[in-house]
Amino acid sequence: MDKAWKKAWHDKNLCQKKFKEGDLILIYQSRIKDKSGKFTNVWNGPFVIHQFFDNGLVKLRTLQGDVIKGLVNGARLKRFYT
Repeated sequence: MDKAWKKAWHDKNLCQKKFKEGDLILIYQSRIKDKSGKFTNVWNGPFVIHQFFDNGLVKLRTLQGDVIKGLVNGARLKRFYT
């Protein structure tokens, strides 16, 4: 198979995450060492998106309004539905 065809197929099947400031989101916890079962909770949150940066980083705040120190990679986020 041609590499260009594989890349086109892969890019076509990617789903773009579209967030905006004020959305409720969950953060994936990649540092969990004890994943003992399939019901282990690996998502933290909900948080509110406070600010976007051009390089894909996101600044978050809690539901109470406190801004969280540090930035999060946008690839580790998913929308929280109430």
